[in-house]
Amino acid sequence: MKVGIEPDYIIGDFDSLGEIEQSEKVIRFKVEKDDTDTALAIKHGIAKGFKLFYIFGATGGRLDHTIANIQCLVNLSRNSMRGYLISENQITTAITNDEISFDEKHSGNVSVFAYGSSAKGVYEKGLKYKLENAVVYDDVPLGVSNMFIGKNSSIKVTEGTLVAVWDRI
Repeated sequence: MKVGIEPDYIIGDFDSLGEIEQSEKVIRFKVEKDDTDTALAIKHGIAKGFKLFYIFGATGGRLDHTIANIQCLVNLSRNSMRGYLISENQITTAITNDEISFDEKHSGNVSVFAYGSSAKGVYEKGLKYKLENAVVYDDVPLGVSNMFIGKNSSIKVTEGTLVAVWDRI
């Protein structure tokens, strides 16, 4: 709200926030549950018919929750939807058997990581370091720290899932 975004719904258990005003926009869950608040919010959005999710404030603080939020991105990706974790300095998404593109205005770093044992048919075009039909493994950081170079660029995986992280411009 501080940056002018009016939420459609406010969803969670609010254990770290404390009390929150009652409203038809507020959906409260018990603290003891099987999903994270982010996963619950995504499930609510899917039930409302959404396929694209921009998630703010979900990468800081607790590493375990950040990893859980990345798992949510992977789940969306594997079900033909897309989610973005947007932090102050970076954006994270997952792509499964898909491609993402960037225009020439992007700058800074971009990294990709296999999610699952491997991601095959990985292509990185228009970046400083090119990959062509590479296999990226989940235990080797081959895709870390590539760079935008002022060109239209893309990252593609033909078999598997990649988590991509890039600097905000």
